[in-house]
Amino acid sequence: NMTKSLARALGPIKVNSVSPGLTLTDFVKFPGNYINDVINETPLNKAGLPKDVADVVFSITEHMEHITGQDFIVDGGKILNG
Repeated sequence: NMTKSLARALGPIKVNSVSPGLTLTDFVKFPGNYINDVINETPLNKAGLPKDVADVVFSITEHMEHITGQDFIVDGGKILNG
């Protein structure tokens, strides 16, 4: 994937990515019952907030000195259900 390829090519520069799942914001509106349907398929049984994504980005940039080439999935575990 692109994150791993860039990490290989640009080392020692750290390259990571964040893949957010359903994240509630004022900027995006979802049709009908989409939000509830996704929440029901999510093990944590809730939608994410921008702070959830921001916390991961902060952790990657400020606290993880020995990590590169990783994709951090911030989706409340929805990926576990396919």
